[in-house]
Amino acid sequence: MVPNKISAMAAIVCVAGAVAAACTSYPQDLDAVPVFATTSPLPQAQVGIAYSTTLKVRYGTPTEWAVVTDTLPAGLDLGFRNGIISGTPTAAGTVTFTIRVTDVDDEGDTRPFTLTVAP
Repeated sequence: MVPNKISAMAAIVCVAGAVAAACTSYPQDLDAVPVFATTSPLPQAQVGIAYSTTLKVRYGTPTEWAVVTDTLPAGLDLGFRNGIISGTPTAAGTVTFTIRVTDVDDEGDTRPFTLTVAP
């Protein structure tokens, strides 16, 4: 199980030498890496009808979403910052594409998703 937050004690470590001291500060909390909670297939869309679905993660704080292989169905876009797939599909069919979600450290998860657009 991956925790939502990895807690560490806040600490400042100093090493004193004969001439000077060097100190390093360590953060109190470290964010866990985002992991997809949304599973495939995504909810079905329909040609000509507005569509919206939000991709979700467990753990971590996502900062960027991207389609990394293939493309979304025609007429749909992925929100770069919010993980929302939205728009009005213009063609019927089933499409599989891969999305990557990352955090501020460029760590994250990559998953394939399938979306069917009905006529």
